[in-house]
Amino acid sequence: PLGKILRLLFFFLEIFFAIMLLLSGYSSIFSPSIFPLLSLLGLAFPAFVVINALFLMLWLLAYPKYCLLPAAALLLCLAPLRDYCPVNFSKKPPEDAIKIISYNVKGFGFAPKSSKLNENSQAISDYLNQSLADVICLQEATGGGKIQDLVNAAMSAYPYQVWSRVKQNVFVCFSKYPIL
Repeated sequence: PLGKILRLLFFFLEIFFAIMLLLSGYSSIFSPSIFPLLSLLGLAFPAFVVINALFLMLWLLAYPKYCLLPAAALLLCLAPLRDYCPVNFSKKPPEDAIKIISYNVKGFGFAPKSSKLNENSQAISDYLNQSLADVICLQEATGGGKIQDLVNAAMSAYPYQVWSRVKQNVFVCFSKYPIL
């Protein structure tokens, strides 16, 4: 009798977690202004996926006929799972594709008190040059004159530039095309 009670307890727990998986997986279709707690449930989606996968393995090992529920719940959540963890197989981009890089350079690793560039500054600059991007957007591109000189030298292939400052942060976009 104790084994039967435990099995029923685990089965009802699985029903609960299967429902929670479905609600968390599809929580994005509910309006947060109407269902605020349900919209927060989406944050627990990865945990519910793991719990249901563990239940699936448990039932496969112990009682295979009970594995239908976690398997169905996981299958029904394949679409949200693909949204959460997209799997993209690399394929060659179209010939007319535009390559865009957005990068937070965190001041290029510049230490204001030392007044010199460190190895990160040159490494970031080299990476941006080797990327062959059509548009490069940088956040936190601060650091003073030496950084400005480094950025200007590195981005000489980009004739179109827009620099913007918001408080202490500098945002800059470089483009090979007049789209800015």
